[in-house]
Amino acid sequence: MSKKIITAESVARAKIVAKAVDDIGIRQGSKEHKKLIDTFNTVKPDGAPMTYTAPWCDAYVSALAIETFGKEAAKEYFPLSYNCNTTIAKAKKMGIWKESDAYDKAKPGDLILYDWDDSGRGENKNSADHIGIVRYVTSDSIHVIEGNKGVTGQVGERIIHVNGRYIRGFVTPKYDRVTIQGRIIREADEMAKKAIKDKMIYDGSATHNTYNKAKKSDKRVNCATLASYILQAVKVLPLNRRIWLSDKINGSGATTLRKRSTVIHPKNKRTKDVMHQLEPGDLVGYKFGKNVHTMIYHHKEGRKVYWFTGGGSDFKAKKLIRRRPFYYFKRVDIIVKVKQPD
Repeated sequence: MSKKIITAESVARAKIVAKAVDDIGIRQGSKEHKKLIDTFNTVKPDGAPMTYTAPWCDAYVSALAIETFGKEAAKEYFPLSYNCNTTIAKAKKMGIWKESDAYDKAKPGDLILYDWDDSGRGENKNSADHIGIVRYVTSDSIHVIEGNKGVTGQVGERIIHVNGRYIRGFVTPKYDRVTIQGRIIREADEMAKKAIKDKMIYDGSATHNTYNKAKKSDKRVNCATLASYILQAVKVLPLNRRIWLSDKINGSGATTLRKRSTVIHPKNKRTKDVMHQLEPGDLVGYKFGKNVHTMIYHHKEGRKVYWFTGGGSDFKAKKLIRRRPFYYFKRVDIIVKVKQPD
C-alpha cells in the first residue's frame, strides 16, 4: 500500500471537494442557489452579473472557488466564468488546460468539461456544454459533482468513464499555490535552495531584517529569520519585519502576524498529538530550556513528518531543510495558522 502524503496541494484540493459535497442537493431557485449566484457576482468575471434563472453549471464551480479560497486567490488561479467556452479559453491562457479526452491523471478538484454532441470518435475539440468538479477517480471512472444537473437543475453527482464519450477536456488549477499555506511552502522550498546555494551559515543570534541583507553581510541566518523572510516574500509580513516564536509571537512583525493569523496554544501536547490541527504551511514554535525554535510544517508522508527550518545541522540537507524525526515528539507551545486573504 502506498504512503498517504499530506501536502498543501492535497489539503487545498480536499477543501474545495468537501465544499462541493456539502452542496449536493441544492436546487435552482433555493436560497442556497441564490447565495451561490450572489457569491459569483461579487467578482463578475465576465463583466455582466449572473441571473438566478440562467444556466449555472459554470457559475457554480466559480462560486465554489470563491467561497473556498477567497476572491483574490480564485481570480488568480481559476478561469472564472459563467460560460464553459470562456472557461476553456481562460484556462489555456493560464496554462492549466488539458486538451485530452483520454487524460487519465485527473485529481480531486480538477474541472471536467463536456460536449453532449461528442460522437465518441477521435479527439473532441468542439464547443463545450457543461462543467463539473472531480470528486475522486478510480481506475476506470471519474466521479464528478456538478451544478445545474438534470431537469431539476441541482447540485448532483455523475460518474463518467475515463476516456469516455462526451469529455471535452480538463482544467487543472494550481492547487499548490491557491492557498496562502501553499505559497508559504513553495517559498520555503525556494528559500532552502537559496540558503544552500548561497552557503548561508546558522547563527542563533542572527538579526538581519531581510535575506539580501544577510547574504550581503555575514551570511548568517537562523530558524526565525528564515521563516520571517518567507513570510515577507508571500507578503504576510512587510519587508524588514521579523518574527520569532516561543509560546507567543515575538518580534517587529508580531502585531501584523497576529492580525493575519489564528493562534492556537496546545496545552502540554507533543507535535504528534496536535497533527490533526496542523496543515502544511502552518508555523510551529516551542521552548526547550532557555532556547526557542520556529518551524514551518512542510508535509507528512506516512508516519514521517517534514519541516522547513533553518536550525543548525539541517542546512546540510540538499533538497529540503528539514527537521530530524525526534521533533515529532517535542512539546508544541504555539501553532500559527496564517489566514487566507479575502
